[in-house]
Amino acid sequence: MSPADRRSLGRAGLTASEAQAKYATRVERDEAKLFSAWLSGRELYFIQARTDRRSTIRTGHPDFTLLHDGRCLLLEIEMSARSAEPGTGPVSERTRSAGFVAEIVRSAAHAIETTKHFFGLV
Repeated sequence: MSPADRRSLGRAGLTASEAQAKYATRVERDEAKLFSAWLSGRELYFIQARTDRRSTIRTGHPDFTLLHDGRCLLLEIEMSARSAEPGTGPVSERTRSAGFVAEIVRSAAHAIETTKHFFGLV
């Protein structure tokens, strides 16, 4: 079936890999919302890349930049197998060489625990 014919079918026209990628994107967006709400509730300062449309933040920059007590933590929420292992890739290499910590987290809960540990929060 041609791509145009598949598009006309909507979700029913997606291949299995396309459907999985779409699902992973939706779950990542939901996890980012949960984490963002937790950060806001703690009154922690953060910058979040847009997930609903093209962001003005440089391509490849992690989803969250957290700033607290003179320290910076960069977090990328990545749910799918397509992601690199934590601490790898050009963004992590650049941020680490600049003296920052960049981590890949797999859920809002993982992001919260990483944040608590990094900043020494209770």
